[in-house]
Amino acid sequence: MAVSGRSRRGGTGRNWPWIGICIVVGVLGACGFRNDPVPVSTAIPPTEDQRARLREDRILISWRLPQQGLVRQRGAVRSYEAIVRHVPLACMDCRPEFDRRIVLTGTSPDLTVENQTLYYLWKPEGAPVQWLIQMQTHFQFGDSRVGSPVIVEGANDTPAHALSSEPVQGSRQVRLYWKPRQERLVHVVTSGGGHFERPVFYRANVYRRFPPAPWPFTPLNGAPLDAVEYLVQPPVSRSKGGPDRVEYTIRLVDRFGNEGPAAPPVEFESAPGETG
Repeated sequence: MAVSGRSRRGGTGRNWPWIGICIVVGVLGACGFRNDPVPVSTAIPPTEDQRARLREDRILISWRLPQQGLVRQRGAVRSYEAIVRHVPLACMDCRPEFDRRIVLTGTSPDLTVENQTLYYLWKPEGAPVQWLIQMQTHFQFGDSRVGSPVIVEGANDTPAHALSSEPVQGSRQVRLYWKPRQERLVHVVTSGGGHFERPVFYRANVYRRFPPAPWPFTPLNGAPLDAVEYLVQPPVSRSKGGPDRVEYTIRLVDRFGNEGPAAPPVEFESAPGETG
């Protein structure tokens, strides 16, 4: 049966209100009626340069100070928060368990600022576990996103190690040196089907202090040293009354970045009356 042109036009005309309603509903849905998350571009970025490692029996957590532009936009920092979860070493595939939240302010003990980096030394309790640590910054106007987990591996058995020194002839430099210390043996299989064991040695971080100041958290070397020596030049006296004392030490570093106890330091004095 044929359908007239008038009937087609009439049917289309009757459907227009419903088409309009569908368009309006679709637009409103796209405009946020579905409770979409805040776009990443408008959220506060996570805390920068989050790191964590074992130092002896404590966990040294570090992160960068917020950039000044972010502080001007969001106001002063009210506090920092370390979110700590753990996984038992006997069940590494288990789901992480929540441990605690550590809220830190400018008056918190063991919170130190060095070279635009914040350091917090935390002593965990209980049996050794694998820790998953995330940082969050709370500003006056809003909170940052929670950063990705930083993993700290199990127990720390990195040993202390002896440090020696000798002057470099013809200069004010001093050579710090130590014997290589084996961390583990790696089993290597060759392309021809043979195999052998290759020793892997601890690396080292070098630290300097002016007594009675405490030892800093930031080493003199940018990355852990594979070498077993390091050249330093003790600074000249900072006061005319001199002499000033300066001490150096090393901490061995394992493959996870964990640090052992500090070696007995070596000490130097600058000549009285020298100025920097």
